[in-house]
Amino acid sequence: MIKQFIIIFITILIASSSFALDKKIEKALVANDWQQVYDLLEKKNKYNKDPLHQFLMYQACFVLNCDLSISYPKLDNKSRKKISKWIDKFSSKNPNNIVSKHFLSEQYLIKGKYHKAILSSIEVSEEDSTFLPAYNTRSNAFIVQGDYKNALIDLNKILSQDPTHSYGYLYRGFVYDEMHDYENALKDYAKTIECNPNNVTAYYNQGNTYRHLGNDSLAILSFSNAIKCDSKDFSAYHNRGNTYFDREEFANAKNDYDKFLKLAPKEMRDQKIVIKHKLEIIKNGGSSFDEKEIEKIITNAYIAWANKDWENFTTQMHPLALLRFKEALLPFYDELFRGKSYREYIIVSGLILKKGNLRRRTDKEFFELEAKLSSSDKSNSRDISLPKSMIVNKIEQLSFDLLSVKIYTTYVNGKKQDEELGLKLDGTKWKILLPAPFMRVMVAMIEHYKK
Repeated sequence: MIKQFIIIFITILIASSSFALDKKIEKALVANDWQQVYDLLEKKNKYNKDPLHQFLMYQACFVLNCDLSISYPKLDNKSRKKISKWIDKFSSKNPNNIVSKHFLSEQYLIKGKYHKAILSSIEVSEEDSTFLPAYNTRSNAFIVQGDYKNALIDLNKILSQDPTHSYGYLYRGFVYDEMHDYENALKDYAKTIECNPNNVTAYYNQGNTYRHLGNDSLAILSFSNAIKCDSKDFSAYHNRGNTYFDREEFANAKNDYDKFLKLAPKEMRDQKIVIKHKLEIIKNGGSSFDEKEIEKIITNAYIAWANKDWENFTTQMHPLALLRFKEALLPFYDELFRGKSYREYIIVSGLILKKGNLRRRTDKEFFELEAKLSSSDKSNSRDISLPKSMIVNKIEQLSFDLLSVKIYTTYVNGKKQDEELGLKLDGTKWKILLPAPFMRVMVAMIEHYKK
């Protein structure tokens, strides 16, 4: 009993101590004393785990231009709500405080209300033109919307006030990258590193820019520098491994891929699948596809198409192609059912259709319906997708996970035409992306019923 009492007492003591520290942090924020905020958060040492503390530490580091490589917290729904709730509470207690007004701008940014974030941050800048975080909030809002010219204006204002601001150079380098101005991007990343030699993100971005320019040697050097700064930077291992892979330096690529698989979080499941596939390629001596396998996939798909075996055909299709099919067809159905409820039926090409059922159809059922519509006596569109013969002329690798296949098809009407077919990796298996005959039939049908 005494032991339980002591544990409860210690827990309350720690909690009250933590609460007192939070009060001190809030007091320092009201005073616009960012050094004090930084010192208190450093003392608390929770900013790597707590999204609110990471958010506040990021704000402090931005103002102080400190060497600590702290980034904006990754905002899932839970952390977004926590930060937003705290901002509501802090701003209601300090409505006329400039830091409070800045946090309201950040809240708009977090909630995706970019126009309001911009207007709110303008008010902060007008109140105090030396308050750098306001320019950062505004530039971030512009960046998210792809307005890089206006983002540059605000980043230039930060750097005009503080020519050693490493964050300012880092973000401006990113904007130049997005504008494909790689020369200026590299200059800004170099300035970031000059101001903060341990900035992992600057080395990482620098490596990616060199990759864009085709300079793999300097890209590898940049990724290696990022790893020197942070030996657990899985992204640097990932991209350095890809660079080695492209250079066919497979032993080095394998080492980096192994490190990436060990360090990367669970959320990167798709990237891990691709890397595992690349490791299989390395194991097989560097070949990323088997021509006989690709020819077999194409042949099976065409046979399934010709026989209207939609269940088999859909297994050959990449999920992206199936998604595009539905995305293209559903607006067509919406047009047909305009002004009607989901419960009403209409007749199209002799078929009785119900909108609600259409939206719930499986991929197989969508193909079945498309085939009926395109081959109906009342339709101007005809099924032109039945090949008499099919020869694969060429298989070309456009990128690691995308193939282009040139096939020569003779159609029922006797006309000959070259066709291009795309295949894309679905995990570790090749799937058809754009079967040209199918796409033509679908487009013809949609155009016909739009008239």
